[in-house]
Amino acid sequence: MRRTVLMLFIVAGPAVAQQPMASTSSNVAVSTAQAVWMVPRNFVVRALAQVPDSLLAFKPTPEVRSLGQLFAHIADGEHLFCSLGLGESAPNPFDVTEKTKTTKAELRRALEESKAHCDKAYAQTDAAAQTPAEFFGQKANRLWLLNMNAAHDYEHYGNIVTYMRLKGLTPPSSQQ
Repeated sequence: MRRTVLMLFIVAGPAVAQQPMASTSSNVAVSTAQAVWMVPRNFVVRALAQVPDSLLAFKPTPEVRSLGQLFAHIADGEHLFCSLGLGESAPNPFDVTEKTKTTKAELRRALEESKAHCDKAYAQTDAAAQTPAEFFGQKANRLWLLNMNAAHDYEHYGNIVTYMRLKGLTPPSSQQ
């Protein structure tokens, strides 16, 4: 897990360096975490806009999530990480969107709602982000959860890329 997070920061570093910081305040750690998160988040939103409604039910194999379920899972994950990153309880159940939203309009709304929730988490101070937190029994702090939010989005955007390429679509991260 730590190796994955380290690789995320190594790979995302150049992209983050090109992104404007979310804030010019002294809250550099949280602003940087937000800038890292916005890279995959924007790719996810652009991918949803690009994918036709007819492909939302597509599954490469029966055992995996459909393309629509991946978008929904990202929204659910953002709610989970950002709830915990704010010191709130985990949503129960935390996979509501994945089980209930199937249309492009519903998925777009779900991603807008999860972003609004996360915007609150990324608005906290660096000092608040050092507050101890827990993630499924693992001891961490809120900043770690905000960084894991980006890692989770990157992970599942990678799945979306594969699904799009299987259907002959060029994912947003590969477009000029």
